[in-house]
Parts: sequence; C-alpha cells; structure tokens
Amino acid sequence: MLQLESAKDKSTYIITLTFFDETGVAINPTSIIWSLFDGGGNVVNLKSDIHASSNNGMVVVVLQGDDLDPGTTNLSRKRRFAVSALYDASINNELFTELPLNDEIEFLIEDLPGI
Repeated sequence: MLQLESAKDKSTYIITLTFFDETGVAINPTSIIWSLFDGGGNVVNLKSDIHASSNNGMVVVVLQGDDLDPGTTNLSRKRRFAVSALYDASINNELFTELPLNDEIEFLIEDLPGI
C-alpha cells in the first residue's frame, strides 16, 4: 500500500493513477474500478465501485468536498483509495486476458477547525 501526502479538510485532492504489469511495463487496463473507504472500512460519500476509463494507461481521480470530510475520529480521518483493474498481456507468446491488478493508496485528512 502506498502512503500519500495528507489531504486538506473538504478541499480538493487529485490522485493520478498509472498502471504497470508485473515486469514494470506500462499497460492500458481494459477495466478499472475504484472505491474510497475511511479507516474503519466504511464507504465514503457513496464512492464505491466507480468505473473509470484510462487515457493511454492513466486515470485522474478528483476527490473533493465531502470526500475529504475528516469527521470526528482517527478512523474517519484516514482514507483508503482501492483500485482494481483488468488487463490483457502476451506472456511467452501466449495471450492472457483479464489479468487482475489490485492496489490501495492510503492518506490522511488534515482537519482544519475553521472549515
């Protein structure tokens, strides 16, 4: 799991995703789904199983406002951004389809009491 810089309370937070296969070669997934959870595993702001499409293997996700509401507990201040993708690859001259690729990104929300 990759740890990113903290987000600001109810501000804007941009996550740029790029995808690589197990050998480090850039890929363009055939399917991408992401979800946003708090530290307790609860879905945040209905952001569950969101379908995305890539532009040459890159996806830009913009989180904002209530996506970044820190709540009142340590668990609610943590965010887990989970992404699942499928891709096709040729390995040893054999075509494999819908290979899974899963990862998570974790970040904290900096509470700004005046907001």
